[in-house]
Amino acid sequence: MLSLLQATFMEEYGVLIIPVALIVVLVLFNQMRVKKYQKQAEGIIGAIKVGDVVKTYSGFYGQVSKVIDMADGNKALVLATGDSSNIGHITIDIKAVYAIEKGDVSSFTFKENKPTAKKAPAKKTTKK
Repeated sequence: MLSLLQATFMEEYGVLIIPVALIVVLVLFNQMRVKKYQKQAEGIIGAIKVGDVVKTYSGFYGQVSKVIDMADGNKALVLATGDSSNIGHITIDIKAVYAIEKGDVSSFTFKENKPTAKKAPAKKTTKK
């Protein structure tokens, strides 16, 4: 009798149980990934200090010249960007930092490349 009840239960509700169980597993897996990412981001944000070279999510590299405590409790950074002859400063939210890079700002700037003229292929001369 018990096996008959189990068989009819699985026939009726088995189609619903498997997808629901898969959805629950996917939701739990996603929550674990989000928590891991939040811990990693908090570690990066907590380790930033003046003088560090950082990379932002938008691709800017810069050296932290000032950490500003905002009125709403958040923090902002003033980054010095560019090369030694042309330094600019931008202010970003501290949460926009993607990574703390090794080295100094000058190692992350691009050198200006001068375009080179392409030479035309040599013409073959034939003797007559």
